[in-house]
Amino acid sequence: MSNLSVTFLLFLFGSILAQSALASARLQKQSTAYVQKTRDIILRWSAQTERGLKISAQPLKLASRSSPGAASSMGFRFVNMTKTNLTYVAKPVVTPGEGGGVTSIQCRCFAALSLAPGESATADVTLTLAEDFPEGIDTVVVRLDVTAVPDQSGSAKSAIVPSGTTTVADGSMR
Repeated sequence: MSNLSVTFLLFLFGSILAQSALASARLQKQSTAYVQKTRDIILRWSAQTERGLKISAQPLKLASRSSPGAASSMGFRFVNMTKTNLTYVAKPVVTPGEGGGVTSIQCRCFAALSLAPGESATADVTLTLAEDFPEGIDTVVVRLDVTAVPDQSGSAKSAIVPSGTTTVADGSMR
């Protein structure tokens, strides 16, 4: 091989290395910006029922991850543990509250829903975080407060268990 050929090959190889290094630097810069934009926010999910209300309300998972600007959903399972029809409604409680970076929260369970005795239903709660989610907050807690909806007579007696009664997992009272 002549000196000219070797010189040309070295030039070509050096040029390829330089282009590769430049492309790598661009990719690294883009991925660093991407990581900063999508920092992890932990979402903790729970449900609390009105005292004496015989309904089981639980998230399908206790925690999930999201990022600023993203919408995240979690299924909640509701089970009527009475021997009568039960109408209930859930109200979301989000911590941190106002100014905490949550732009919306939606679920069909925020309107009154009815379950037959022993019936269960699953409803998805969808939470959207603000694009400019506040720095320093890394966890959002979402709790559903579940209450009975009174029947036409204004009474919710069929859904409420007398005080001092304990409801166990199989739905029986003690």
